[in-house]
Amino acid sequence: MNRLLLLVAVGFGLLAPAAQAKTVVVMDVQNKKAITLVAGDTLIVRLAVKPGTGREWHVVYDPQAMLHLSREVNFISLRNPHSIAVSQVGEEFRFTVPYSRSNSLDGAWLRFLYLSPLEPSIGKAKVWAIQYTIKAAK
Repeated sequence: MNRLLLLVAVGFGLLAPAAQAKTVVVMDVQNKKAITLVAGDTLIVRLAVKPGTGREWHVVYDPQAMLHLSREVNFISLRNPHSIAVSQVGEEFRFTVPYSRSNSLDGAWLRFLYLSPLEPSIGKAKVWAIQYTIKAAK
């Protein structure tokens, strides 16, 4: 009976957000690039850090942003796809795009600053940014 209800729900599109949602992963090399997301998607941003410097990435929130930080920052090992060795240490940020059939956003920016808590100004901070467009779910 439960399987029948699940099949009916999928058939009528009641579970469409989960079925259509995808995960988009971006890294340092995509700095200043553009991506397109659909409501219900997950965006993972992985940025390299230099251990021992005290610097870390900080999200700069845009008031128009439709992205929600869904998980605290994780420190991860970034592997070189051509080697089994760990090439860098990084921070991972996981964002979700809220499900909506009507809201869309074109050309917004998600920005990060790489700095130490001891730095007196953000003028010396390294900036990483990605432009994103969100399309409403169908």
